[in-house]
Amino acid sequence: MVKPSCFLATLWMAGILAATPLLAQTPPLPASPPTSGETLTAPAEAGSAPWFTRFLSPEQEGTSIASGSGDYCGPIGYVDYLNWAARRSGLDFAAVIDPTQLINPKLTPLATPSLDFARASGVRASVGYRFAETWDVDCAYTYFRTNGENSVSQGAAGLTGLLATQSFFNKTLMQSVEADGDLDLQVYDFEANWRSLLNEAFSFRAFGGFRWAELDEAFNNSYTYVLGGTPVNGTIHLPSNMQAGGVRFGAEIQWLAPNGVSVFARGAQSILVANFDTAQQESDTLHGVVVNVTESSTQVVPVTEVAAGIGWGHGPWEVSAGYEMSNWFNLAQANRSSQSLLLDGCFVRIGLTR
Repeated sequence: MVKPSCFLATLWMAGILAATPLLAQTPPLPASPPTSGETLTAPAEAGSAPWFTRFLSPEQEGTSIASGSGDYCGPIGYVDYLNWAARRSGLDFAAVIDPTQLINPKLTPLATPSLDFARASGVRASVGYRFAETWDVDCAYTYFRTNGENSVSQGAAGLTGLLATQSFFNKTLMQSVEADGDLDLQVYDFEANWRSLLNEAFSFRAFGGFRWAELDEAFNNSYTYVLGGTPVNGTIHLPSNMQAGGVRFGAEIQWLAPNGVSVFARGAQSILVANFDTAQQESDTLHGVVVNVTESSTQVVPVTEVAAGIGWGHGPWEVSAGYEMSNWFNLAQANRSSQSLLLDGCFVRIGLTR
């Protein structure tokens, strides 16, 4: 027979055990009741910080600037097809004049034909490594080559005069002048990239690092003139070789649309210290070697770049296309002051972005 005291003790313990889960779920009471005019508020929810603080914080887990995972850590890369046009100043090779004004010291040419480079294809490729959250590093290589040619002949019945502007005999009337040339550009970029989400629709990327560039140019002229009834043929060679190194920095902003589509715009600036080797060599069949001069110089070459386009990402892969342009300033050239080179055109990219 169970004693009444044991039975009551058992019921008391069972009541405590049954109430324990309810006590665990009961929110703690404040240490003291609120004073007059004070209102209890719920704790702030996570993620309610002002939007601009996201600019200073890593990407949110599970998201990224591209279409992949923000916490991915591993190799990345891309390959670009380039279709550029090259516009180089200072490549005039002839001048069309009024022959009656030849002795005028302020002679104004009627036209100044120049060498134009053809639109050509190039390639750019990059390999790198993405660290978790915001940082990655990469090495990119760009190769582009183009060439061109042009010619002009004296007008019928001698109505116009023709000069070879790059020649030592630049006041001698020519029968014809021809020009050809090529341009070979190689660029190496070693950079670090920092990424951040501004909000659900916009992302930001800043980048900077070291750039090495090599630019080789050939500019050749040939001409024919008549002296004493005898045709004289001449040639001019104006090569220029540049090796430059310096810093490059820039930024990109991207609008993240639904379904993996994105629109981006970026800009970059490089400051390079360049060594130039230039030459001017001219000879003809009457005088032999007329000019043979070589020169080395060092000067600063700024490079300004802008680009814009649209992309689409699926899983770790991204495809994008757009338009870009870059202007190389202060390029040395024999027989001319410093000139500039404008490269512009379209690009198509396939990238592994994760």
